[in-house]
Formats: sequence, C-alpha cells, structure tokens
Amino acid sequence: EDCDGGYHIECLAPPLKSFPHRNFKCPKCVKCSSCGTRTAKAWRSDYTMCKPCGTLFRDRRFCAICLSVYKQHETDMVQCDKCRFWIHARCDGLGEDDLRKLHESEDPYECPNCRGERTYTLMAQALDQLQKEDRERFFAEPVTVEYALATQYHTVVDKPMDFRTIRGKVTSLQYGTTQLEAVRAFRDDFRLICSNAKAFHRPNEKIHIVARRLLKLSEKVIDVTFPWLKADLAGAGDGDGGPAAKADASKPDKEEVAVGSDEAPPLLE
Repeated sequence: EDCDGGYHIECLAPPLKSFPHRNFKCPKCVKCSSCGTRTAKAWRSDYTMCKPCGTLFRDRRFCAICLSVYKQHETDMVQCDKCRFWIHARCDGLGEDDLRKLHESEDPYECPNCRGERTYTLMAQALDQLQKEDRERFFAEPVTVEYALATQYHTVVDKPMDFRTIRGKVTSLQYGTTQLEAVRAFRDDFRLICSNAKAFHRPNEKIHIVARRLLKLSEKVIDVTFPWLKADLAGAGDGDGGPAAKADASKPDKEEVAVGSDEAPPLLE
C-alpha cells in the first residue's frame, strides 16, 4: 500500500498463506505504531500494529491520548473518571507532584479528551479512520451539479453530505463550542452521508451496501473515540457507579481498564 513493491507471498517473513485483501505493507514499510518494531512475526490485519500490541489495543489497554498500549511495567498512569481510560501522566503534562495531589484528592479527574481540549483532533482522527473504508471514494466529494440534474438527486435527498464537507467543518471548527454539541453534530453529519446513500440507491447497489457498512462502523468508531457520548446524551453521567482510582504507581489490571462498552475497537482482528 505504501511503496507499491511486489512480493511473492511465500517469500515474505513470515510467509503468507493467502493474498491479503487490503492494507498490506511490505517488510520495508511496516512498523508498529505503538512499540515501533519492524520485525514482528505477526501483524494486525491492517498492518498498523504488531500482533501483541494489537491484542492489547483491542482489549483497550492503551493510553487514550498517545494511543500507545501499556505493558506490565508501565507506571505513572491516571484513570479518567469520565471515559474510564488510563492516561500516561506525561500525556497530560502531569508531574510527580500532580500525581500525588490527584491521589490525595477526592475531586474527579478528567483527561484532556473529556475536558474538551482535543475534541476536533479526535474528530479528525475518527474521520481519517472512516474515510479509509470508503475505498471506492463514493462519499469523498460533494455530488456534482451535473449528476444531481441527471438523476434528480435533490428530489430524494434534501441535505447532501460528504467527507470533504465534514472535514472542512472540522478544520474550521464549525461544529460548535461545547463538546457535546460538537460531537453530536459531527456524528449526525456522518449518519447523513449514509442515510442519503441508502435512500437514493437500491439495497443491491454497491454504494448502498458500503453505506450500511460505514454506518455500522461509524457507531463503533465514535463510541471508542468518545466513550462518554451515550451516557451524556442519556443524562446518565459516566454510568459506572462511582469515582475511579486516581494516580497509581502500579500498572492497572485488565478489569480496571474496561470502559463503557464491551465492543472492541473497530478495524481490529
């Protein structure tokens, strides 16, 4: 996918048993986005992480800011009382004194994501992930005037939407000033892309099928990126029955890092 080099599948290390459908990266281009290795024996299906890091990521054992998984030896992490993810102290600019104060305090801790400091950055990341799945670029650009006139598109679709329009809104911060308002509007615009395609195209058409797949995927992506959204929309707070532990010098166990949904992050094996 990166260098366009060609390889026999049996010549790769390790050799592949069958041809990959998408996202393949050769030994020269592949690199784990978490630990940085290039020599792993197995890789996640999208070749962005080695298999061990991908497994930890699927289990949500990753910092929600840097997206790097944490291992058994990790220290100086703090759990967000809102989204329930664990955060590297350094990723929130927290020093030893800050961690000690958090440990002694009864006040809830919110990570930069939940404080709304990275809302538009997270939107852009979610949009990148979703747009990769539109491999035919059905929804990349606005519907042209010529196409709309020829097909009478606007007699069916009142409000067209596409990836370029959404990205423009994200880049220019047009989705609102409050976090909940912005994320809800962002989510609704993506849903509009899919609902327009489903309304205008027959169920057996490829664009309709892709729209259904993207809609299902988008719910998972947004749930993982903004895990507090469903609870806030329902007026239920963080929904976990009490404040989380604050700073902890030892690595949290698997049960502690589970967040609001049992769904694994999308696009993983």
